[in-house]
Amino acid sequence: MKKSEPKQIESSSIPSNEPARPHVAKTKASPILIPEILHLIFSFLSQGNLRFHVSLVCRGWNALAQPLISRSVRWKLRQPNSTVAERNELLGRLNSAHTLTCERGWNGYVLRQPFSDTEIERLEELIVALRSISNKQRPTIKKLHLNVKMARPIWDSITAFLEPLGASLTYLQICRLPDNTVFPWRLVFRLCPGLSYLSLQGTAQLEVPGKDMGNAHANTNDFIHMDENMTLPLKSCTLESFVLTKESFYPFVQACPSLRELRLIDIQPCHDYLVASEELSIFHNPEEQAAFLHMIPEYFPALQSIELSVYYLKEIQWKEIPSCSLNNIKEWSFGVHELQAPTFLFLKQNQAEFSLTSLEIRGIAHTRPTWDPSDEFMPYGPSALVGDLLHVFLCQAPNLLHLKAEGVNIELSLLDPFNPSSVHGHLVDRNVFGASNPVRNRALWACRKLKTLRLRFDMRSTIDNESDENSRKLYGYISRVCPQLEDLLIYRQTLTLGSRSGLCLLSNLTRLRRLQLHIKGGSKDLKDEDLDWIKSKYHYSSRQLGPGQLGNGDDSLTERSVAAKIKNEKLRIESREQEFRELEKLHQKYNIPINQHDIPPSLNRGNPDAKKRTSTGLFSRFGLKVFQKPEGASGMSGGSEGSNMAEGVDMLHWGKDEDVLEYFKMRRNRRDVRLWPEMEYLEIKEKRHKDQYIDELKAVSLIVAGLRPDIEFRCLPLN
Repeated sequence: MKKSEPKQIESSSIPSNEPARPHVAKTKASPILIPEILHLIFSFLSQGNLRFHVSLVCRGWNALAQPLISRSVRWKLRQPNSTVAERNELLGRLNSAHTLTCERGWNGYVLRQPFSDTEIERLEELIVALRSISNKQRPTIKKLHLNVKMARPIWDSITAFLEPLGASLTYLQICRLPDNTVFPWRLVFRLCPGLSYLSLQGTAQLEVPGKDMGNAHANTNDFIHMDENMTLPLKSCTLESFVLTKESFYPFVQACPSLRELRLIDIQPCHDYLVASEELSIFHNPEEQAAFLHMIPEYFPALQSIELSVYYLKEIQWKEIPSCSLNNIKEWSFGVHELQAPTFLFLKQNQAEFSLTSLEIRGIAHTRPTWDPSDEFMPYGPSALVGDLLHVFLCQAPNLLHLKAEGVNIELSLLDPFNPSSVHGHLVDRNVFGASNPVRNRALWACRKLKTLRLRFDMRSTIDNESDENSRKLYGYISRVCPQLEDLLIYRQTLTLGSRSGLCLLSNLTRLRRLQLHIKGGSKDLKDEDLDWIKSKYHYSSRQLGPGQLGNGDDSLTERSVAAKIKNEKLRIESREQEFRELEKLHQKYNIPINQHDIPPSLNRGNPDAKKRTSTGLFSRFGLKVFQKPEGASGMSGGSEGSNMAEGVDMLHWGKDEDVLEYFKMRRNRRDVRLWPEMEYLEIKEKRHKDQYIDELKAVSLIVAGLRPDIEFRCLPLN
């Protein structure tokens, strides 16, 4: 009793307006009660956590969280059903709003229609409200989004938006600028001296200082004369579909020495109907490209992230640029059509300087519509796709931390370290990346410290229906090669989620925070036995259960389901092998070649005698020979004969059912270790019928909510 008295005195000395909660009581010296530390912690939380969790704990936490919760107002110009009371309520929220979004309507059809008188009236109503607020107090709006088709009524009113908001504005985004428009950037920064983020979209160009742009949709008074040596506080700039010439772009970038992020997306060519200029785009020819890339270190000494995407070019001349001149840039982003072999060579050289840590690829890469038998032995040939080149790059990028390429597909067969890389004479990894080994096992990804991975993994061949095995290979490869992942997105045509699929192998990623599975073909309905492994801590009972017995809740339904399915699968395989042996005797008796598809996968996989049973005419017509391991070659690269180690990674049982069983043995030995301790968000998207999706959502959500209520789970349809 004496020991508990000091705790009661200390907890009672804490000022609080809420009733005492024993489970959150802290000592007076606890740092969790210091407002400054709490405010710092809250600043790293998402808006959802601040709104629905932190602000509901107590009044003190709510007071600290409110300044961090961004309040947004969305003003629609085309909203006939809105009442006067609703409009007044929105206008009243402008006094404390942090974000203002002005948009036109609901869909693309509305954007193509001319502006009506009602829309212009609503626009003027918003501008009048902003002016009245600025006359009374300093505006609190820091972000302004103009997501409308910038026709003449909106474009003429651009300064009307910025004059009352410019003092506090730090973020400006304007979408769909009208064609043949000149953006008055000097005027914008005079009105918004604290602007640090600028995003513009449209076939427009930047203002040329000292030149009258008479064809522009802007008032001539906007082009005021300012100091030519002015310095802008801009940190991030995005120009999409712009026309960039030397006389318009270079003065702008010279005024932004503190720029850290530059995104040039789908830069347009110079046409008379777009821009009245005699100059060519800075990406028109290799000489202009080289000049722009060479001036980056001089004009952008603080630049760390860059994206380049030219609308009308197939390739940027990266071979002309020494990587050492851009070694301060750590984050690169490209469009799919810029990613050719020279581009990856440039990235490899840049990565060797310990500077490249993030790579983003925008757009969807082309895939081969049909499967060619020669492709299995020529993945890096002259017609290599972006996914093939990306795979080679990942095998040589040990410093890469983030990869975002949702539209790029890396074939699952390329991840198999047991297969040869190529026997074709024209190797991309030899001619471009400098490798000189014509015959070798496929290398593993070298990016073992990867934190973000967003990729597609599909097969060229559709004849392999062992989707459970392919899923196990994918899950097992990622969990072994990239153990430090925090954000993972997998897109695949067919990805099974059942008990034998090996989804549980991803739980070996102990740092994982976000997991997104996008399945285009759909999978079977999930049941308790498929997701039972997701519970926070593993409980196992060794007592034997009879048929139909579910146990007392301490048993793993997933493990027992996998064991039963493996037993049935082995019986089926043994039966099929026996049938094939009888068929083989019959074919040998009459000297008839056996069709390759008649050979069971269990006999064909990894068996050197399997290929002797079939005719090699299928491959000989492509001028290729079936790969044969040279004498003295090891089973895995860098290991002895029969070794399961590949570049320091244990690939034992990779892709097999035993891999899942070994996982459960490991969890049984570490039953008190919490599964996915950092997991925050789990998402499954499937291409399904609407009614099927609703049933799936209810069933799966109930299962996951019961097993892991601490994880935000969403089951959504894939568009």
